[in-house]
Amino acid sequence: MYKQVNYKYRLYPNKLDEQRLESNLEARRFLYNHFIENGYTNEFEMNMLITELKEVYPELNNYYSKMLQMVSKQVSSVYKALKTLRKEGYKVGNPKKDKGSITPLHIINQDLNW
Repeated sequence: MYKQVNYKYRLYPNKLDEQRLESNLEARRFLYNHFIENGYTNEFEMNMLITELKEVYPELNNYYSKMLQMVSKQVSSVYKALKTLRKEGYKVGNPKKDKGSITPLHIINQDLNW
């Protein structure tokens, strides 16, 4: 039997690492807001759009594709959850834009751009 173990680590980044972390969060925030503003709900479409956005915004090439694709997975799952809640009769709105606060929205995968 496989048992999953999770660990939490407190980070004490130096200035360079702090800038890299903030840069990763900014890239995720940019993509998340772009997908929400333009009403994308399909994960596959969003992943295809990431490649197009990399041509328009070359700075996105500095980040791992897996990290950027996690944003599309997250947006897609938000829309699926809202759709399910609507079917169950709940009155729910639309996803909100990320305004820059560090919230659980920013789950960083193990692939950081170091």
